[in-house]
Amino acid sequence: TESVLLASVAGVAAVVAALWGALALRRLLLPDVHWAQSPVDWRVLVIAVGATLVAGLAAGIVPAVQSGRLELGEVLKSGGRGMATRRSRLRSVLVMAQVALSVVLLVGAVLFVRSLSNVRRLDLGFDARRLMFARVGFDTKDARRDSLMPGRLSETAERIRAVGGVESVALTAMRPMYGFSMTSYYPDTDTLAHTKPDGMYWAVSPEYFRTAGMQIVAGTGFPNETGSAMPPSVVINTAMAAALWPGESPIGRCVRFEKAQERCNTVIGVVETAHWGEVIEESTPQFYLPLANMPFPTQPRTIAIRVEEGMAPSVSRDVHRILLREFPGGDPDIQRMTTVLEPKYRPWRLGATFFSLFGVLALVVAAFGVYSTVSYDVSQRTHEFGVRTALGAQVADIIRAVL
Repeated sequence: TESVLLASVAGVAAVVAALWGALALRRLLLPDVHWAQSPVDWRVLVIAVGATLVAGLAAGIVPAVQSGRLELGEVLKSGGRGMATRRSRLRSVLVMAQVALSVVLLVGAVLFVRSLSNVRRLDLGFDARRLMFARVGFDTKDARRDSLMPGRLSETAERIRAVGGVESVALTAMRPMYGFSMTSYYPDTDTLAHTKPDGMYWAVSPEYFRTAGMQIVAGTGFPNETGSAMPPSVVINTAMAAALWPGESPIGRCVRFEKAQERCNTVIGVVETAHWGEVIEESTPQFYLPLANMPFPTQPRTIAIRVEEGMAPSVSRDVHRILLREFPGGDPDIQRMTTVLEPKYRPWRLGATFFSLFGVLALVVAAFGVYSTVSYDVSQRTHEFGVRTALGAQVADIIRAVL
């Protein structure tokens, strides 16, 4: 009865802790998720009641069964201490299991924390810390304004360039980790069978690579020319260069898009491979085309902005005001690249947080188990320690025996 009563109190406390803890974790780790249900429902309550009954009955029945197996004569001869010796073995096994579980959880927490740190240090191919993207959306009913937006985006970018704290500005069709565009490409190589028929491309302005912090490893970027003065050109990433021209220089080679009979676009540069969808992904052939001389129709929709260290908040406010002034009725959307990446790190952050919480909780429970077991064993051996002291044992000898 006492065991079931204690387990019931613990069960109620557990349900309350589950409710408060789950609500706190939702706000802390998943702030962008809208939850329709409470974390504690009838299923959780059923499990809690079942666990409470099992724990209460087991904690009360096991000692009762062990007591019924004792030899009364041996207990009387030993002054009641024989029972304690036999029962302490089960307690020791349970405590050791608690300690082992806490160690496993804490080791898992350390591994997750290290993995999270390693993932955050990965080179994504662009400088996320100083990069932000701005775009304007319109209501679907305002199609005319939406169609006029790309044409005015270049003028707006020049106004943003004059904002304090802005290092450079560029135009692009879309930001990384947002989506991708694909088209067929036909290089002047016989290794087409080893490549995909469609490739991912980004339409960008000449300053995009500098703005995004992408390193050009060979050749050059796009020149600041427009219209017919700009020859058809393309910048490819290192993965595409390795796939199409392994061991050779791709500079000056020819790539055609959409159809094999279309105009030749000369490879003028090779840029480091940037991640396009996830923080951990295989290197994918990608290429970049100039917005001013696209081989097929593409409109700029996004402004890429490179900011100085520590200036992102003020720049974001100034850019928001400019977009509201330049596009009345529009909905400005300004996102820092670090904010975009946070959901990508969520699996590692969740693992590190949960393993740490459960590891510390298990360690606390194990510490209580160790203390209670040692305290009980010491109380059962009080008579023995008295005899040892009477025979000349020092305090240090008794402490050493307990430890």
